[in-house]
Amino acid sequence: MGDQETELPPHVLIFPYPAQSHVNSLLKLAELLCHAGIHVTFLLTDDIHRRLLRPSNAQSQLTRYPGTFRFETISDGLPEDDPRDTTMELFRSFRATAKPLLGELLRSDREKDSDSGRKRVSCIIADGIMSFAIDVAEEMGIPIVVFRTTAAWAVINLEEEIRRLRSASTVVRRGIGGEIVRHRQSSRTGKIKGVWKLGVDMKDTCDRVLIEMMIRDLMDVRREEFQDSSNQMAKLAKKAIAEGGSSYRNLDCLIKDMAKLAKKAIAEGGSSYRNLDCLIKDIRSMSVD
Repeated sequence: MGDQETELPPHVLIFPYPAQSHVNSLLKLAELLCHAGIHVTFLLTDDIHRRLLRPSNAQSQLTRYPGTFRFETISDGLPEDDPRDTTMELFRSFRATAKPLLGELLRSDREKDSDSGRKRVSCIIADGIMSFAIDVAEEMGIPIVVFRTTAAWAVINLEEEIRRLRSASTVVRRGIGGEIVRHRQSSRTGKIKGVWKLGVDMKDTCDRVLIEMMIRDLMDVRREEFQDSSNQMAKLAKKAIAEGGSSYRNLDCLIKDMAKLAKKAIAEGGSSYRNLDCLIKDIRSMSVD
């Protein structure tokens, strides 16, 4: 590495998964790194790049960092006219296509002229669901940071759901002789039938004839009761989300709490402030021979 390149700022390749929320999260990080004087190459699929530039001001927003930020694009392996509305098909195609293309891009970067005004990639920040990027980074000898773009609310909901499943749901295990032993039944099915009167409690029934009888009973014999209960629940839901209702108040409190936490986190000395500061320091200390 020549003296001229050594004097240049660090160069980070940011590589998000090709979905809008993942891209948006990492674009925010890219802007913060550019603000800190770090060169950023933002690697997108051709499709996401087209979508990003049409309706948004992403390009104009990042032009305030001339020579610091740039987009690079690769294929996701799907035809241009594919609607990309099947998550697993996109994931499989992207995983198979992106790994060799990422390696190609990095090899090309390693061979470039040091007079390009930008260091060779000194660090990769890859979306947390793309484990193949770790393999490529290790093969190329480039440090990599895995960035999880999962929203905080999704993590909180997942933790809550795990707690609920542990405490309320049916626990199934294999007993002696291989028979299925079920411990506790969730109280939610009891509420659906007994309190809310909106369905049937099938418990562990998998018999087609019995299930058909239950549904016929609900739709024919108990039809009027079911409609009355549905209308009552609809009224309660409308009341809850109206101004002053319980859901309205709860959402208002949640927004205020999140705003307080966010301000505290990004303030000097806050958790997000410290984490970003550590990341920038780590990037500055990384070098590739």
